[in-house]
Amino acid sequence: MKSVRFVVCSLALFVSMAWAAQPDRISTVIDSSQTVVLKGTVYGKAQPQSDQGRVDPSTKLKYITLQVAPSPSQQAVLNKLLTAQQDKTSDSYHKWLTPEQFGARFGLSRNDLARITTWLQSQGFSIVQSARSRNWVAFSGTAAVVEATFHTHIHRFNVDGEQHFANSTEISLPKALAGVVTSVRGLHDFLWKPSYVRPHSSTDGSVNPDYSSGGQNVLAPDDIATIYDIDPLYAAGYDGTGQTLVIIGQSDVVTSDITQFRTGFGLSALTLTRVVPGGGSGCVNPGPVGGDEGESDLDIEWSGAVARKAAIIFDICDGAHGGVFTSLQDAVTNNRGPVISLSYGGCEPVDGPGGGYAFFQGIVQQANSEGITFMASAGDSGAAACDQGHAPPATQGPAVNLPASVPETTALGGSEFNEGSGTYWGSNGGNLGSALSYIPEEGWNDTPLGFGFASTGGGASIGYAKPSWQTGTGVPNDKVRDVPDVAITASADHDGYIFCSGGSCANGIVNAVNSGSIVGGTSASSPVFAGIVTLLNHYLVKNGIITEPGLGNINTNLYPLAQSDPTAFHDITQGNNIQPCKSGTTGCPTQAPFQYGYSAGAGYDQVTGLGSVDAYVFITNWSGGQTPGVTLAPTNLDFGNQTVGITSAPQVSTLTNTGNGTLTITSIGVTGTNSSDFAETNNCPSSISPNNSCQISVTFTPSATGARNAAISIADNAPSSPQSLPLTGVGVSPAVTFSPTSLTFPDQVVFTSSSAQPVTLTNSGLGTLQISSIAVSGAFDETNNCPSSLGSGNYCTIQVKFHPKKKGVQNGSVNVTDNAPGSPQQVSLTGTGTYVQLVPTNLQFGTQPVGTKSQPKTITLTNKGDAVVNITGIAITGVDAGDFVETNNCGHHVASGARCSIKVTFKPLAKGKRTADLSVYDNGGGNPQQVGLTGTGT
Repeated sequence: MKSVRFVVCSLALFVSMAWAAQPDRISTVIDSSQTVVLKGTVYGKAQPQSDQGRVDPSTKLKYITLQVAPSPSQQAVLNKLLTAQQDKTSDSYHKWLTPEQFGARFGLSRNDLARITTWLQSQGFSIVQSARSRNWVAFSGTAAVVEATFHTHIHRFNVDGEQHFANSTEISLPKALAGVVTSVRGLHDFLWKPSYVRPHSSTDGSVNPDYSSGGQNVLAPDDIATIYDIDPLYAAGYDGTGQTLVIIGQSDVVTSDITQFRTGFGLSALTLTRVVPGGGSGCVNPGPVGGDEGESDLDIEWSGAVARKAAIIFDICDGAHGGVFTSLQDAVTNNRGPVISLSYGGCEPVDGPGGGYAFFQGIVQQANSEGITFMASAGDSGAAACDQGHAPPATQGPAVNLPASVPETTALGGSEFNEGSGTYWGSNGGNLGSALSYIPEEGWNDTPLGFGFASTGGGASIGYAKPSWQTGTGVPNDKVRDVPDVAITASADHDGYIFCSGGSCANGIVNAVNSGSIVGGTSASSPVFAGIVTLLNHYLVKNGIITEPGLGNINTNLYPLAQSDPTAFHDITQGNNIQPCKSGTTGCPTQAPFQYGYSAGAGYDQVTGLGSVDAYVFITNWSGGQTPGVTLAPTNLDFGNQTVGITSAPQVSTLTNTGNGTLTITSIGVTGTNSSDFAETNNCPSSISPNNSCQISVTFTPSATGARNAAISIADNAPSSPQSLPLTGVGVSPAVTFSPTSLTFPDQVVFTSSSAQPVTLTNSGLGTLQISSIAVSGAFDETNNCPSSLGSGNYCTIQVKFHPKKKGVQNGSVNVTDNAPGSPQQVSLTGTGTYVQLVPTNLQFGTQPVGTKSQPKTITLTNKGDAVVNITGIAITGVDAGDFVETNNCGHHVASGARCSIKVTFKPLAKGKRTADLSVYDNGGGNPQQVGLTGTGT
């Protein structure tokens, strides 16, 4: 425990120091008269025997870069950070930097950067651009200014029939820049050459055109998918969707070549974005450039043939402005993508001195700190990297390639198929693949065929120490970096890759093969493996193991994986990269056989590294073997509007273990602000095997109105634990509206019922109305057609009758009990009960001549009450009271249950309709009671 606390505290100290403002490192005035020589700065190919004399002083050098290395203290912090970013126990694990953050921690201070640019301008240079990461400055100037500033001479050289310029003497820097500036690049125009290899002719002078003829075979994308076990990844949906990889180049491609390649092999259209470094770099798109165009075609086509749905960024710059060197710097400085593949290189003895080692390692370390995985070809001239491009025998001595030898680079070697007596090829499939399974491999070495160097690069670095992670069976105990790290098939002869370049596929893939459009070399190995690493990013992101693409230096995990799960690699134990050498030259034995190189063996070797990969096992076991993964479908549950206090219908999310390890669920529960408003049930067992599923069912019972939020939290052993399933809903309430809001009934004889009057009940709220009861109070009765649940906007009817049991005014109410605010809601009811019953309730006399009297009509008055009715008067009232006459035998008292008669006659005083009322005044309630009288005078 003590050691753990020490590591954390130490890292925290380094982090805090690194984030502080960078101190100035240039402590004195930059005085060009006080200089120091920068050793090793004459480029290795600029030899005196090739010198053609000085260039014209006015010759412009268009793109020179002054490279800055971190200070010793910065480098120490950077080394610790790179280790911590790959340490799962560290707080810095996979916390990548932006280019600006890198500059703030490991670049120049702003003052120092300003001092350098001011000095360069004072010497007569034009500033082209400064890196976002503040670790290099690009500028341009004439040869005369270069010579005066750096105390050197710029000469012309004729090398291998090509004209070049370069400084012919070591350069010098002002003393003030010693230890700050590590190299000045761009003082020569020797560009790296593409390292792909074309096939040699067969015995009849032509390339065998058949993909699987029983003789020579050639590789289609589906063959690589079969041989390296990529097909199961495609079947599981890991095809590079949403991923980006970067290809570095110095020649453009013809888009139709890329399209014809993908169409010919049944691949979907490629999202290809060309990036020409900007920021004043001066770079231009060079268009297709002979030799380099084929390299660009190969890299784009075959990286995309593996990561089939990934987007590709093609970063290109013309040779006059640095070519692939500038493109690589741009891709890292601007973090163009999480995977970069470079199929160019130069040998260490030539490109390493004069700050080259620090330059390349600085670029790759910055890339790693930003989460970028960088791959480079190990070379195609076996153990004789410096002899690439020349005919055997080797004369330059054993060497390995830069930047493949940079410890933070994943170096790609080459293998070659070795079928023996086995059957590994069948007939062509729909997309022209014919490989049946993995094919045994050996180290690629076609140099003995006699057509030139054609063999996988590999060997021991002379510029870099052994990294701590490069251990395991077969790793030499030589204290230096060994390459390669892994291998992918590279022989153009057995068996080469089909590619489309220069219109070779315009008439179809078959014609392309017939015309020899086949290629090999570790230039193919690097983009193919870059595609596999892109699929690795896709797998890890999709399974929640990482949150965004980016793995940084994968070498730290490659070597432990080879020991913990050897099945992730095909250990290649046969073959070699031994090359013939000229007796008496550097490194060549003093006696026959005159050759040097390495042989493959068990475990790691300097021919094929750890071997080739079984992509499925390699990817699915990357994060420690069997790893579960969790996906939820749908990824959130929205319940919409739900009535407060009412439980919704359940919604279900399916949990699937999308990993390759058993998922162990610790808990599933509801969390969040309104967690009590949601309830979950599930059928998930404690352990779920890969590709199996269970269901989580959730209901919503809002406790209040408004937005309600919570989440299902799932704790398990998947890397993305705890997973969250957002839950949302809106609590809403019903509302009750009555029409009318009150009822008044006419006088009603006691113990009788009135006609019904309706009340309409409407749910005018958003929630569902739950009606518990409808009741009336007082001398009233009700019936209704209201359901127990009434949806928003719906209505029902309540019918109310008045049934008095006593005389006088009677009040009551309709009472509705429900879940709406204000419950119970009420409708007020009013009516008057009377003892006196008058039958009929109206008299119609019809027509009667004016002045004449009709026959009498009788009204019967009955006391329906339980007490004597005292009559105080019976009279004709109303507008035409004089037209009607009444007589009665009722007297002043009518006993309970008794009745009397009232006779009415009609004697119109005028023509037309005549109306009046018979009014009875008493103590029976509803005083007066009335009978309507009508007639017509003629």
